[in-house]
Amino acid sequence: MRDYGDATVTQEDVKLLNAGGWLNDALVWFFEEYLRVEVANNDPRVCFVSPNVAFLVAQSGLKEIAEELLTTLNLPEKELILIPVNDAGAGPSQLNYNKAVGNHWSLLVIHEGTGPFELNSVEARSVSSAAKLITALLPVGKTLSDVKLLRSPKQSNHSDCGVYVCAMMETVLQAFLVDAQMQEFSGVAEEDLPYSSPAIMRLEMRKLVREKCGL
Repeated sequence: MRDYGDATVTQEDVKLLNAGGWLNDALVWFFEEYLRVEVANNDPRVCFVSPNVAFLVAQSGLKEIAEELLTTLNLPEKELILIPVNDAGAGPSQLNYNKAVGNHWSLLVIHEGTGPFELNSVEARSVSSAAKLITALLPVGKTLSDVKLLRSPKQSNHSDCGVYVCAMMETVLQAFLVDAQMQEFSGVAEEDLPYSSPAIMRLEMRKLVREKCGL
């Protein structure tokens, strides 16, 4: 078990970076911490919400609990908020304070210029219920507009959603760092991703875990 920033990664987590592995919350949170520290250089305008906190916010369904969980992040002061969303259904039977459960990851982005939007690597006709719920509960000091579903690259299997979420998170972050207003941003295409394929992304994440955590 090794820590990097606020994330903790184990050898068992690293095995999920092999082909066919479904990235868990520990790996997604590790990549968020990498982006926060190494790419965004702790930019105070940017906030990364951890997967387990986002999961608990959605599970609670209560503004009071959301505010308690998120108050230290100072969300009203942030210009870009990146939130990995887990598709686990709401309800106390699924509540787990140690990890998120579910079958699919998507990315919820809160940005004043574009409005809230979701990026989803599977075909979807509408925004996920979890993304809608989390957006409604966020203590950002104002009422947010409806979440939009924007263009996203699509995965070709059932296991790469977490890989795509991490890659799309980096793409959105880079777009913000270039232009904080994100005036030209209309979604993410395959060619916009920082890695040429999910397999390459998995290899790069393994290198990062080895470099930052020694695993």
